[in-house]
Amino acid sequence: MKKGKVVEMPKKTGNIKVTNGEAVNLVNNPAFRNRQLPVKARYWLGTHIADKLRKIVDAVSNERAKIIEDLCVKDEKGAPKIEKGRYVFDPPEKELEADKAVKELYEIENTLPWPRVVVDIGQLNDSFDMTASDMDACRPLIEFTMKEGK
Repeated sequence: MKKGKVVEMPKKTGNIKVTNGEAVNLVNNPAFRNRQLPVKARYWLGTHIADKLRKIVDAVSNERAKIIEDLCVKDEKGAPKIEKGRYVFDPPEKELEADKAVKELYEIENTLPWPRVVVDIGQLNDSFDMTASDMDACRPLIEFTMKEGK
């Protein structure tokens, strides 16, 4: 396996494990589309991982909508009843039931068929503009390392 100067695709790194909630956060987080990442990392994330994450997020969104619509109050046409921008639940315990089911949905773990991208931050140039928070948001997909002596 040819190793790049900044990004490696190591054989021993386990496959990416990401919960449904992490997938939703990643797809909606601008850090995931960060143009400051090395070209190889952006390519890997964009061509392989992003499509799979979007499919997960679409499935999660559909399932979340089903959970809420099954438990909320319906209007006379059978559509979910919404007041002040919120679904209506009666009795209120139904909302707690929906919240619990959605939380469980978000905790389901997915295993993607690829290893995490390894980025040696010691090799990045000074124009690398990614906050610690951005880096943390990408941790399920990217393993940030720093080789000794950097």
